[in-house]
Formats: sequence, structure tokens, C-alpha cells
Amino acid sequence: MSLAKITDDIDLSVFTGAQQDAIIGWMFVESSFFIKCISHIEAKYFTSVMNQSIFEVCSEFYSEYGRAPSIEEAKGQFNLRNHNDFRKYHDAIDLCM
Repeated sequence: MSLAKITDDIDLSVFTGAQQDAIIGWMFVESSFFIKCISHIEAKYFTSVMNQSIFEVCSEFYSEYGRAPSIEEAKGQFNLRNHNDFRKYHDAIDLCM
């Protein structure tokens, strides 16, 4: 399945952790892909708790601002939310890139 052609709800558990990381990373690179993802994917579909949280933060950002967050904006959301381990989320986002 091409990442650019997500059209229906999918089961991300069929993707490896590295492939799920790539989906998160691609959401930051291509805003049209991000919009497709938030329309068809839920955070619970990711097997990694970190990716679930990153997806939730990005989806909430989109709901508030009407656009995909940049990498720095997504990282900033973890800072604003006072996550004790916000650096782990920063590292997880970097790993996806």
C-alpha cells in the first residue's frame, strides 16, 4: 500500500514499528498526507504509545489551527502540556524523520 493513497480506515498493526514511524514522519513532510491521515486513522491504531501521543497532539493542533503542525510546533505542544518526559517525545519525533 502506498502511503500517499490512504483512502479507508486501515489496521496499522499490519505495519512494522519502522513503517508506523515513517507514517508519522511523512505527516510532517507532506501536509496533504497529514490531512488524509487524520481523516482515516485514529491514534489507537499505532502500536507505539509515543506515536499515539504524537498523532493525538498533531490532530489536536489541526483542530485548533486548521493546519498541520511543523516539527517544532509539535514538539512545543509537549512542552506546553508539561509532559515530564517531553524530551522523549522530541526524540521520538526526530526518530520518525
